[in-house]
Amino acid sequence: MSFFRRAVLYAQIGKDWLRVRNVSTGKEIERNSTIPFSSDRLVVADFKTAEKELVHAVKEVAARQILWRPDVVIHQLNTNPEELSEVGERVLKELASFARKAVVYVGSPLTDREVEAWLRQA
Repeated sequence: MSFFRRAVLYAQIGKDWLRVRNVSTGKEIERNSTIPFSSDRLVVADFKTAEKELVHAVKEVAARQILWRPDVVIHQLNTNPEELSEVGERVLKELASFARKAVVYVGSPLTDREVEAWLRQA
């Protein structure tokens, strides 16, 4: 019963845009932020706004599984591994602080199986 399973989520974030997919159920939401959270240099320049948008999207895709904190792979798109600084990685991890387990991923978009594999490795 999916109500009692912990949600596994894949969150992709770009400039003033995010997509969250519930790997457990297949439900996905993509949204452009109504209030910009990016700048010319940073994907996450306004942390509070980005966090609010992410939490809202998570509630939409995992509403029935929110009894337990989800496991999340968070992925900043359009970033080479060399371009994501330690500070940028920390920002992404903090954005997913609501999660039981948060893993930052950099690279090509992941399939559902790859998301689950990344969480097992972490």
